Amino acid sequence: MGDRRRAIRQPRGQAEAAAELVRLKDFLPYRLVVLADLISRSLSELYEEQFGLTRQEWRILAALADNGPISSVDVSRYTTLEPMAVSRASSALESKGYITREDSPSDRRIKLIRSTRSGSALYRRIMPLAIDRERHLTEQLSTAERACLEEVITKLLERAGTMGKVKPDNVK
Repeated sequence: MGDRRRAIRQPRGQAEAAAELVRLKDFLPYRLVVLADLISRSLSELYEEQFGLTRQEWRILAALADNGPISSVDVSRYTTLEPMAVSRASSALESKGYITREDSPSDRRIKLIRSTRSGSALYRRIMPLAIDRERHLTEQLSTAERACLEEVITKLLERAGTMGKVKPDNVK
C-alpha cells in the first residue's frame, strides 16, 4: 500500500468529516463491494460454467448445507438474497431436482426448502473447488494476517449490523 491514503480515517467532528472529500476508489465501503464482487464473479464462473448453477442457486444450496431444511424467508435472511431472487432460484433448483419444497410441519402456510440427495452431492462437489479459490485468494497472507483478517471482518460485520435495518442472520 505504500504511502497511499485510504478512506479509513481517525474519527473527527462532523464539520471536519463533511469537509473532507474522499475519492470513491479509496472509500472503504466501495473497496469492500469491489472485492466481494471480484470474488463472487470468480466463484460464479466456477459453478455456472462447470455445474450450470447461478450465483443465487449456489447460495441456496450452501445455505441448506449449513442449516438443513429452512423456509424461503430464512434463506433470504441467511444469504442476503432478495425474496424474489430466492423464489426464482428455488424454482430453478426444484426443476433441476436439487431441492424440494414442502409444507412446514408446524405451519402449513410456510414452505420448507430441502436439499435432495443430488443437491447435497452437487454441493459436496463444488465446495472443495470453492475452498481452493479461497486458498488462492489468501495464500499471500501470513497466518497472522489471515487471523487478523477474520477478526476485522467479524468486527465490521457486527458493526455494520448496528448501522441499519438489514441484519444478516449468518453473522457470527
